[in-house]
Amino acid sequence: MKINSRTKGASGERQAARAIEEAFGLPHGCLCRNMGEQARNGKGGDILGIPGVHIEVKWCKVIHITRWVAQAEADALADDIPVIVYRVDGDTRWRVHFRLEDSVELMRRVLMVKGKPLFPAERRVYGNRTEAADGGRVE
Repeated sequence: MKINSRTKGASGERQAARAIEEAFGLPHGCLCRNMGEQARNGKGGDILGIPGVHIEVKWCKVIHITRWVAQAEADALADDIPVIVYRVDGDTRWRVHFRLEDSVELMRRVLMVKGKPLFPAERRVYGNRTEAADGGRVE
């Protein structure tokens, strides 16, 4: 049975959103497809829910990563991290592509959705002073 590309794309976006939620332990339903004006104008990612992260979803026969990166970078806002989530026909696994230098910041943004800082025990801030997790003062 042949499936049209619009239906396949919408299904892929829903599946990718659930896969991202499961992979990062995010609450079910916190990510959703971009059905708004931004999606119709070619701006804004395919999946919404992680502020500052532009997510493009691709479900394809052939990987065109260079083309996809160019699209994600062109469509992302200036401070957004462009992320491509993709799956190849015949493979049930979703894969992710992003710039290596964005790794830590991407993780920070994902964890903010969960309400958790990246390094919760690293330090505590009290007014104008900061203490290390072991209670020692950090300058």
